[in-house]
Amino acid sequence: MLYYNMNGPNQYGLGQQFNVFQEYLTANKEECKQVRRQQSGSDHTTWRPPPEGFYKANVDASWVNHLQQASMGLILRDQQGDLKFGEARRYWAPTVLIAEAIALREGIITAASLGIPKIIVESDNLSLIKACRKEIQVLEILPIVKDIQQLRDQFQAIGFTWTRRASNKATHMVAKLDQENNLASRW
Repeated sequence: MLYYNMNGPNQYGLGQQFNVFQEYLTANKEECKQVRRQQSGSDHTTWRPPPEGFYKANVDASWVNHLQQASMGLILRDQQGDLKFGEARRYWAPTVLIAEAIALREGIITAASLGIPKIIVESDNLSLIKACRKEIQVLEILPIVKDIQQLRDQFQAIGFTWTRRASNKATHMVAKLDQENNLASRW
């Protein structure tokens, strides 16, 4: 689901950008269906660039149950796949789903603070993405999802996409390395 900030500046070509983005989301939805039907054990997938004019924020969390401690990984790239910003941060989270939701929310806050106007936020947690798209409600993360919904107004356009864990490996490694104290917090 794409959200355009109707209160923001009216930009030339917004309708065309919306159509391109709708095509991107449709393709992503079809890919998700195909992934579920796949029976092969292949984990090989690649990062997909966002539509023209958009940035993509891949987010993930690493969670340690007995400590209830999480680390988030954020990788922000442009359409060419060039790294624009990266971040790792540790925080308390009682469940893995809450850890993932906090990582996504913090990724959005970071992108807004960097002045990113149009963004695709990608996670390998399908329930979280569906909640952000308002397709389902998950009580465990409802307050965090409400925060995310309010943060939408910080962007001209924002979309949420699901990806296989294999194509989110880089972000997962960022979170895991932070959990092990092997990574600087921002780069």
